Amino acid sequence: MQHTRSALLAALVTLSGCAPIDRGFGEALRWDLAQQVIDPDPSYEGEEMEGGSGEHAADAVDRYYKGTVKQPATLGTSSSGGQPKQN
Repeated sequence: MQHTRSALLAALVTLSGCAPIDRGFGEALRWDLAQQVIDPDPSYEGEEMEGGSGEHAADAVDRYYKGTVKQPATLGTSSSGGQPKQN
């Protein structure tokens, strides 16, 4: 009987360490998630979207379907520097 009572008391003490006592448990996660939401109810009516227009996008889609896509300009790097000197 004494061993059972001691074992039960030891189990209760051990399990009580597993329960979160902090009432704000998880608040940091909820705060971080809320900070990632810029504006949950944005209003875009009458504002032009930054970086493009619908006409340009429609023209690009038409060119894509017709197979006449504009090739992007090639970019190069300078040939000076970084090369070992030839003797």
